[in-house]
Amino acid sequence: MVVGAATWFPVYFFPVVRFAASDAWAEAIWVIAVPLLWLLCIVQVFWVYHDPKKHDRMMKARWRAKGREMPSEHLLAERPLRALGMLVFLPFLIRFCYLCILVIWVPMATAAVVNKPISHDFTVSELRDGSRGPDVIEFEGHYWMLNGVPSPPEKIWNTANPGDTIRLSGTGNRWGVFYNKIELVK
Repeated sequence: MVVGAATWFPVYFFPVVRFAASDAWAEAIWVIAVPLLWLLCIVQVFWVYHDPKKHDRMMKARWRAKGREMPSEHLLAERPLRALGMLVFLPFLIRFCYLCILVIWVPMATAAVVNKPISHDFTVSELRDGSRGPDVIEFEGHYWMLNGVPSPPEKIWNTANPGDTIRLSGTGNRWGVFYNKIELVK
């Protein structure tokens, strides 16, 4: 399993960052982190929203500290469906944020700190034509947000096929590479 450069997230928000994470990091954290993240998210949300009246008192105090009165439509005690929605859907949002930190930013930070010459090989699973964004070479075993090389060089794009190996070279460590060179290894 390999984690690579994101197709849409870094392309639009960080166009100069060309990073591909190896499978070593993803496999290491996936088995341990996913159950722990779910537990942490549920505990966090339940701690805040388990008692809607206590939450409302806390929020009223925050509004008063700002010198304003809290509108009644923000009260959770009077809106049980809103409280239930928070308890059900907020863990998914928090888990997504934690996974972004663990799967994207931790390998990037460690690769930036170590910063030694390295190359990683990735197997092409699909070539996706960029009708709504850049052309993307997707790698096998990627997560939905981290699935390939966006805007590959024209020479690589025209000759690559599913099953081929792409070598990304640059600086980094065993968890990822900030690549500046892309090679097609048949």
